Order: sequence, then structure tokens, then C-alpha cells
Amino acid sequence: MFLLLCIPVTAIDYASPVWIFPEWMCSMINFFQHISAYCSVWTLTLMAMDRYLAVVHPVESLTLRSPKNTIIALVIIYTIIVATQ
Repeated sequence: MFLLLCIPVTAIDYASPVWIFPEWMCSMINFFQHISAYCSVWTLTLMAMDRYLAVVHPVESLTLRSPKNTIIALVIIYTIIVATQ
């Protein structure tokens, strides 16, 4: 999402002295930039929590650290991020 939408438009925006895209696209790109930043930060936070559990509580966390729970956590976080924007 970030690579396909935000980077090309931002590069064109910096190269052009005026906004050449439709007005609605300004809001859309701003929305996607914020969503991308929040998703990156919260994904790294979840990864840090996973690593903490793996190192500090290796045996007890085996049931928590499953692919199914990972997907559930990501869906919850991404839903909260999009809902609060």
C-alpha cells in the first residue's frame, strides 16, 4: 500500500510546485500515509511482545504464540487503527 500509493505521489508532489492531482486524492494519500505509519509501529510492537514472550516465558507462551493468534492480533490492531482514523 505504502510503496504503491504513497511513495510515487509524494515524489511527484515534491517535484511539482503545485498539487497536480484531484483534491480527493490529497486526503486519500494523507490517510494512507498515516495508516501505513500506525500499522508499521503497531506491527513492530506486536513483534516485540512476541519476542519477549519467547525469551522470558518460552514454555508458557507456546499456546499463545500460534499463527492463528498472530492473525487475530493483527486483524484486531489493523481494525482499531482504521476505525480511529
